Amino acid sequence: MTQTLPQPNIASLKKQISKSIESGDLNSAYCDAKLVLRLIEDEEHRHEALADHLYELGLICTALDFFPEASRHLKRAIKLCQERNSEERAFIVKEATDVLKNIEPEFGYEFASAGLMVS
Repeated sequence: MTQTLPQPNIASLKKQISKSIESGDLNSAYCDAKLVLRLIEDEEHRHEALADHLYELGLICTALDFFPEASRHLKRAIKLCQERNSEERAFIVKEATDVLKNIEPEFGYEFASAGLMVS
């Protein structure tokens, strides 16, 4: 008989991520954030939570100098916010764009040429 393990609680994992960031343990924050991403992605109806988390994971990856991965997560967060035309998440679009401009200088041009607007 196989035993199933309980699903980790997203809220408790997010608290652990915050604690890890505060203590400077970005590697633990990264691992926990990747787990939360998988859990949120399994719940397709949670687009805003997914956008929030992709943004946070993108920032963690940036701090760890994982720039290609950071870029993927930040771009995906921007896309989700824009697809949902989410006024509440406009800060994610702006902040993620600013980070991308720093880690990927050509992104500013790419963003403008794609017709995407940042307020």
